[in-house]
Amino acid sequence: MEKIDLIQTIHRRLQQSPEGINRLTLTLELNCTPPELSDAIATMQKQYGAPIQYRNSDRTYYYESEQPEFQLPGIWLTAQELRGIVTVLNILRELNDGLVANELDQVQQQLQDYMQQRGLKADDITQRV
Repeated sequence: MEKIDLIQTIHRRLQQSPEGINRLTLTLELNCTPPELSDAIATMQKQYGAPIQYRNSDRTYYYESEQPEFQLPGIWLTAQELRGIVTVLNILRELNDGLVANELDQVQQQLQDYMQQRGLKADDITQRV
């Protein structure tokens, strides 16, 4: 899993479990190594200001509850979600017959630029659909 996807998934899991998530459980669920998990969490804390705390007694990560609900800045989508959106846009384009084609093209171009920045290829998806 790429680091950006790992960060997004950790964020979602911490939001879903306000009581916290055990470190070992996270590494198993996310199929990552303990150093990869530590690196992603450190990035979340330093670059995004995530109020992640660690409780030694049960080796659990959690969002500090006294802070307002934390959100990662911008729009965060995993690689799978991005691929799904591009697929839906392609289906809409086929069904739409030109009514909002220009708007769909703009959205798709922005998504493809974002995917390219992440090293994902939208062309593979459009050929499959």
